[in-house]
Amino acid sequence: QHFEYLRSQFLPRVLAAKQARHDLRIRAWSAGCSTGEEPYSIAITLLESIVGRGQWDVKLLATDVSTRVLERAKEGIYEKDRIDPIPAALRNKYLIHTRDRGRDWYEVSPALRNVVLFRYLNLMEDWPVKGPLDFIFCRNVMIYFDKPTQERLVNRYYDLLASGGILFTGHSESLTGVEHRFKYVQPTIYTKS
Repeated sequence: QHFEYLRSQFLPRVLAAKQARHDLRIRAWSAGCSTGEEPYSIAITLLESIVGRGQWDVKLLATDVSTRVLERAKEGIYEKDRIDPIPAALRNKYLIHTRDRGRDWYEVSPALRNVVLFRYLNLMEDWPVKGPLDFIFCRNVMIYFDKPTQERLVNRYYDLLASGGILFTGHSESLTGVEHRFKYVQPTIYTKS
């Protein structure tokens, strides 16, 4: 649902507006990126959406508090079951298939590695993140925090986003009971107006 919204609604509008302003930069953040499936999937969505992408400067910051999962994410090597949801055409375009000891492995291509930047970040500390960002994915992270902490987090995200930027939250997360300035778009999708 989030990737479909990004692909079909948000990116066409933002890319057209940026092109008209000759601002060919896309900046985004995957907060709580775990072992990298989310940021690499976002990178595929971005690269597939941008026509004439060689002219564009596309960067996705992917952060996590666990150095162990970040190392796995940086490796960018996944077993077949982890990449099964990716359509075959995109798999062939963005993943390099190898077989080792009878098992299928898929490694992310240099095109994806050039977009995603993995870094350690504790959301409770200072953020060395520069805005404005076009969108932020923070899915299934806020469920671990109490309401006051969620409120601080959501409002820090708001401040980092460009006008019209989007915050994607997890399907088990709601901003109900959290004071914020976002405008509701649809469940788990909010915009900075």
